[in-house]
Amino acid sequence: MKTSLLCFLVLVSFVGCDKTDVNARAKCTDYLTNVLRAKNQLRGEWKLTTVYAMIPNPIVPDVKLVVDKTYITVWETGRQTDQYRYTIEKTPFKTLQLKTDSHPQTTWWSVYNPAMRLCQNRLVLDTGMASDNPGYEFERIR
Repeated sequence: MKTSLLCFLVLVSFVGCDKTDVNARAKCTDYLTNVLRAKNQLRGEWKLTTVYAMIPNPIVPDVKLVVDKTYITVWETGRQTDQYRYTIEKTPFKTLQLKTDSHPQTTWWSVYNPAMRLCQNRLVLDTGMASDNPGYEFERIR
């Protein structure tokens, strides 16, 4: 009886699951660690979707990054606000770091030398979440 109830619950939990959604999320657990591949993958347009911070429900500003071979252009609420040169470097921890010529800012968010996790359609910039600084998640829009 318990076994059949357990099987029924497992079956019900899978009804309505979209396999493409599960596969898309699974791809983002395997982040790039190769600098050359990351440089090619980073190019494009990215929209800020999530802010990870120590406060509940942080505001997600309307921010878009446009990345080409040498520059990251920052757009906030439809206006270009900054442009930075960048490089991608491998850290001793086998992760990647986005090095920019920006400076620390007092605004809510910035791209000042964050750790970078990158997969096909997801970019996470970590400015030091372990030390209470925010992290930012972007989705590719082009």
